Amino acid sequence: MSETTPNVRYADLVDEALTRIPALAPEWTDHNPADPGIALLELSAWLVETVLYRSTRITDQGRQALLGLLAGADPDTALRGADLEAALRAAVRALRTPYRAVTPDDYRDRIREQWLAAPAAAALGLDARITGVDVFANRNLEAADPYAHVETDLTVVVTPGALHWTFDGTLDTARPTLFLREVHQGDLTLTLPTAADVRVSGPTILISETTVEADAPTAIALDATALGATGELRIELAADALTAGANIDCGHSPTRRFTAPAETEIGTLLGARWVPIRRAGDLQVHVGTPTATPLRLELRAYNNQIVAQATGEGIVSLHQTIAASSVTDPYRHWQLRLFAPDALEDDTPDVMPVRWDVLYHEEPARYADGGDALLDGVWDFLDARRLLTVRHHVTGPRWRYLAVRATIYLADGTDTDIAGPQVLAALLDAYPIPGQKDRPLGQRIHHSDVIAALEAVDGIDYIEDITLEMVGAPERTLVTDDGELYGIDVMPDEVLVPLAGHIDLTLYERS
Repeated sequence: MSETTPNVRYADLVDEALTRIPALAPEWTDHNPADPGIALLELSAWLVETVLYRSTRITDQGRQALLGLLAGADPDTALRGADLEAALRAAVRALRTPYRAVTPDDYRDRIREQWLAAPAAAALGLDARITGVDVFANRNLEAADPYAHVETDLTVVVTPGALHWTFDGTLDTARPTLFLREVHQGDLTLTLPTAADVRVSGPTILISETTVEADAPTAIALDATALGATGELRIELAADALTAGANIDCGHSPTRRFTAPAETEIGTLLGARWVPIRRAGDLQVHVGTPTATPLRLELRAYNNQIVAQATGEGIVSLHQTIAASSVTDPYRHWQLRLFAPDALEDDTPDVMPVRWDVLYHEEPARYADGGDALLDGVWDFLDARRLLTVRHHVTGPRWRYLAVRATIYLADGTDTDIAGPQVLAALLDAYPIPGQKDRPLGQRIHHSDVIAALEAVDGIDYIEDITLEMVGAPERTLVTDDGELYGIDVMPDEVLVPLAGHIDLTLYERS
């Protein structure tokens, strides 16, 4: 018999029947083989043992037919033996995998557990990653009255995983760094007008150190290990090699071109960052360095035109609203360039510690309007799993912006040049996008939380006169019974983040 046959034999069946006779038929006292009743019991035991043996003697053709029924396809006659057994086990496991979405928890679980394996997600590569999922039953958050009770509707709010980029490290002032993001495996092709030694790094590893010859496209392989979870890449090369520009082609997106700065753009280039702009929204950037070096940050549109600039000493911030008319094709790459003035070139250290924070608050296109691969893909993914009586909607968070003003007194011996970037970084780290550091949507912001985040910075003594406001939105202040302001309220599908240009932190050193 096979291993799956129950471990019951003829003798076991006869013994079991004999032990039950006294209880079931006490008047039956002759248990010898000559008794007709015993003969019938033995015959039944023989038949049962035979059927048990035959029950597991299924042919490959029978198993193929069963697999076809489970998979909803024609039987695969090529499968045999161990391969057929493995296919049957996989089919049974697939049947046990939850599919239908009924409750809000079902919608949330289907996206978290199964979305990345969907064909639409595979086509998006790393852009299919989602940092946050929130489900609102009986709500149509795309309606004119988003919080009205609608019995048949349900809205899923997803936060894309590629909205926030942070670089906290050092830049070599003699070797500018080009930052970009690639979401698909393949080859990165780099073309330079002059020969140069190039170093390409991924999020955690060195990918390649090579010499790129003049006007000779050089391919650098990008596999899953090189791309990591984010696909962030760094390309470092000598400053004089960038004087004639560079072309970077990843095959899956438009070529990223770095054009040499014009002679009128005086400054030492420290780095450039490409930002994939998918749709209308708000782009904000913060750069900080404890060296108190004057910095200049410029934003260039996909056509290389400078659309915004900002300057600062030790800290520079930039905010730009990008209109829908500027995003005619998906994944147009805008560019950020960071400079230090030439006047300080001799005093600038060879290696400068720098932190970049780039956050793009996208205004999500509704499914009815179309045009967004992520939201449309999630909508289709859920459409096959929802109940017929449910109308579902898929959208992104509603972004709200936070203005912060505070007076900060530093401890003895703390320099404002050193503390300033750390204070800004602490504020940005305390209020990341939803899904990062377990921050949920709809989280209120309290004065006490902001003060605690800032006071955790080394060198801060105490904080006074802190003010929080919501920029460009209805006032939703939280007050105590005696009228004292203590925070800002946020709607369930909203996220409140600090806004560049509205962060005013006044630092005082101890005399």
